Amino acid sequence: MTISFKTIAERKGIIEKNYVFILAALLYFFFGSLFHCSGYFQSLDCEVYNSAVEGVLNGSFEIYTFRGSSLVSPPHGNTFDYPGMPVYLMVPPTLFAKLINKNPCIFLGLFFILLDILCVWEIRRTIKHIKPDISPKIIEFISVALFGSYTLIYTSSFLNHFDSFFVYCMIIGIRYINTNKFISGIFFGLGLATKQVVVIGLIPLGMFLLFNNWNNRLVKENLRFYAPLIIIFSMIFLPFFIADPEGATWGVFDQQNNRTIAWWSCYRLLELLTFYETLTPVINKLLSFFQTYSNYLIIISTLISTSLVMKYNFQKNLTYLFGLFTLAFLLIPLLGKWSLASYALPALIFFMVWDTLRVNKTYFFPFFSITFLILMGRLYDFESGKLITFDNQPSYASVFGSFVLYFSGFLYVFSRMMKEKYKN
Repeated sequence: MTISFKTIAERKGIIEKNYVFILAALLYFFFGSLFHCSGYFQSLDCEVYNSAVEGVLNGSFEIYTFRGSSLVSPPHGNTFDYPGMPVYLMVPPTLFAKLINKNPCIFLGLFFILLDILCVWEIRRTIKHIKPDISPKIIEFISVALFGSYTLIYTSSFLNHFDSFFVYCMIIGIRYINTNKFISGIFFGLGLATKQVVVIGLIPLGMFLLFNNWNNRLVKENLRFYAPLIIIFSMIFLPFFIADPEGATWGVFDQQNNRTIAWWSCYRLLELLTFYETLTPVINKLLSFFQTYSNYLIIISTLISTSLVMKYNFQKNLTYLFGLFTLAFLLIPLLGKWSLASYALPALIFFMVWDTLRVNKTYFFPFFSITFLILMGRLYDFESGKLITFDNQPSYASVFGSFVLYFSGFLYVFSRMMKEKYKN
């Protein structure tokens, strides 16, 4: 009986310590549920997801569209472009929807909201793990800020993308990278199998591991990280690749590289300047360059920025690693051809974690990253009506404003990383 009362008391204490997060999460879930259940908007991607899950449930792993031939052919022509993990994640909510004879898109939408809550909870845990003496008020402030951010809401409730889940996996992977590389490798493998953009994060992480005094023991330790990562990714993706090599290659590797639509990136900024006749030939060449080499440009820029920071101010702590991830993922919405609010979500989260941890004070609000969050939300909200229709170009104000925001954010993090010393 004593154990029972003690357990109840402990649970009550947990609720009291996290009541702000619990309240914010409940409100986030409630309003998100109203949004999805009202049928006000059902993402076009949801039709693709539903088709892919139906295919797997029927024993077919040919879930990709290859060069226009419809293996997955919803009315709007969208194609499945994830490595495979999202399909497995979507099976339970889809089966539940079929069991009660309801629209699967509604339950997939609720599932994305739960992934958001899981991601924010892990952000809190990681910050407290790295910085145990941090003020609880800061933690609650960050929770409310994230739940109220336009970027998170837009990514999950409107677009129905899996960014929250792969960020969740990466944060756990970073947290364990110095203490248990095997667990870290498992979660990075799950993240990579969820979305291929995790490769960008593996660049600074690989360099971080490499800079830790190369020796035989370190080689074995690093194998404990890379082995489970490769095995997990292969186990998840290989069934789809074996069933349809061309379709899987197109969907996962080639499709993103062949997209030409961009919002609020360098690509769109250049595109909007083509009406200056004297600059048009030069701009067209630059656009062609971006069109062909955008992904390579992001990778090279990540390598250069990470190398410079490590050369002049290398540190082995997790705060430093979160800063490297912030730099890498800020380059995606800045230089990518295909830039939506969801593409900025990993950068925003890593930015906020790094900004919270970097100052060795118990009471320190991450003012710069919060300002970044608010401004980015306003820029996307300013053009959201045009984005919904998918047929209008954003204004110069939003394109130039977002370019300045991303570029200034990158310079700020880069300049701090070049000289600050971290203890966490």
